[in-house]
Order: sequence, then C-alpha cells, then structure tokens
Amino acid sequence: MESYNDVKVSIIVPVYNAGELLRPCLASLTGQTLRDIEIILVTDCPTDGSDKVCEEFAAKDSRIKIIRNDHNLHIGESRNHGLKIARGEYVGFSDDDDYQEPYMYEHLYRKAKANDYDMVVSMDTHVEQGRAFTMDIPKEADVNPRDYLLRDLLSEGAERHDFPLCTNIHPHLYKRSIVEQNSLVFGDTRKITAEDRLWNIQFFLKSRNIGILREQLYYHRNNPNSEGLRKGSGYRTEEKILAYLTGIYHLLIREQATDNFEHDFLIGASSELMNMLGYSLTMDKDLSKFLRLRKDVRLIPFGREAIRAWTRPDWNPSSIVRSLIKLSI
Repeated sequence: MESYNDVKVSIIVPVYNAGELLRPCLASLTGQTLRDIEIILVTDCPTDGSDKVCEEFAAKDSRIKIIRNDHNLHIGESRNHGLKIARGEYVGFSDDDDYQEPYMYEHLYRKAKANDYDMVVSMDTHVEQGRAFTMDIPKEADVNPRDYLLRDLLSEGAERHDFPLCTNIHPHLYKRSIVEQNSLVFGDTRKITAEDRLWNIQFFLKSRNIGILREQLYYHRNNPNSEGLRKGSGYRTEEKILAYLTGIYHLLIREQATDNFEHDFLIGASSELMNMLGYSLTMDKDLSKFLRLRKDVRLIPFGREAIRAWTRPDWNPSSIVRSLIKLSI
C-alpha cells in the first residue's frame, strides 16, 4: 500500500462503461513517475463491472479514492463531484478509456511549478482504429498563450482553418486555487454539450499566466461506448449546442470580455449554427426541422449577428445552401 502527505496533482476520472479499456487507463495513472498524486474515480452507475475494477485497483493503491454516484449524472456533474474532494495543488482530468505517458504529470507539474503557471497546456494524440493524430500548437501561441488559445477556442480555429486547439481538458494541468477562488464547475452534460470547451474558456478568462509544453503526453481513444460517441447518449443535440453557445455569450458579458473577444465568439458561433442549420437541410433533408431551428437561432440574442459573421471557406454545404441560410435568418 502506498501513502502520501502533500498531494501535488489530483486526477479526476469519471467512470461509466469503459470495458476492457479501463484497466490500461488505471494502470497508466497508478504508474505515473510523479508519485504524490491522488486519483479520484467517480463511478457513474456503470453496468459492465467497471466499478468492480475500480475497487480492485483501490485495494492495491491508497492514492485512489472512489466516489459512487447514486444515479447516472453523466460526465460533467461527475467531474464536479471529484472537484469537491480534490486536495492537489493542481488538478488534471482523464477519461476512463484513455491512457497517458508515464511521465505526463511529472513533466506538467515541473513546468507549472518552475513558472508558477495557472495552467499548463500540452498536446494530446487521438487514437482510432490503429491511426494516431496529434495537433501541434503553433509557435505564434508563445507570444501570448492565454489570448491566442482563448481566441482560437472561441472562434473554433477559424484563423488557422483547422479544428480548434484546447477543445479537450485531458492533456492540461490546472491550478486548483483558480478553480476554488472562482467557483469554477463543469456544465451539466444532461443539459449542455462541449462542457470541456466551456471549462477551458472560463479558466482562460480567470487566468493570466499560462504555459505551453509541446510534448505528446495524453492518448485519447475514440471509444464508441463513451458519452460523446455512445449511440443514443444525446451528447450533441441542437438544444445542447444552443445552450453551450448561450453559456459562452453570458460568460463573456459577466467577465466584461465582450470588447476583446466578441468577434471571435461570433465567428465560432456562426460555424456551430451554420453547421446545425445546414445539416438539417443537406443531411436530414427536413424542412420543418430547419424552420424550427431557424426560429430558435433567431430567438437567441446573438443568433442573427453570428450568422452574418460567418466567413468559413472550409464549410461543406454548397454555396446555394449557405446563401439560403444567411438570407433566411
């Protein structure tokens, strides 16, 4: 049995039905070269025996704590339960089906302590069917990491014409005092989507000193049983997308950040809204659905302005469909 005094990093892991991928995940966490960690497993009413695997690992490693949800709360609220008991100087997050390099948290923690960073951003590798893809962080981000990464996330990578950086929380490390002082929580994924993006946006807004570590440390598996990909999970419904965008809009107002970041937000919102409306026409081929969504977009306070701000040249539907949507809004 291992014991510890000062916890340098708390790692929060919501656990649902990870299946055979849970054991390698927990093995990569318990095998970290940074030993002064705690691993908080939040079991979210799994039905495949994942809770028994958690108990098996906890019996062998005293750094593991288990929180058992009474009912299925999904990933956002599960992380919030983990945050309530976290004691680490910094906090990190893992999905229950992913894995890390054994030195991940040691490297992140050393970087954070050496510069008193509020957050250290690193890179993750997406693994699917034997293929791996890692998104590099441009050198331009070094000038002002906080503003560069925040603008990129709000605009959904528009300037780079690529998928936005920092969409996930997993490869990064966050100072827990920032979380506590600002009462930061994850959105309830039963009501909102992209809770990890929203978390990063609010953390960026509360931070001033952010570092970048260009190392591939975290491996994200596209597991079909995960909350985001599981059939019928409803992780990305139109209602949840609108709730996510509205959440960002009000967050920027509360933080008095609209003067600096409103344009980036509108560009990102336009991408989400145009994709949503375009999908209803080109893929669903459902005019009544399009008309309903058009009404919803018109009702949100930034909807019309976001559609007018759309400039993405890499959007798939035809120019006729794009023009139809813009004219109809």
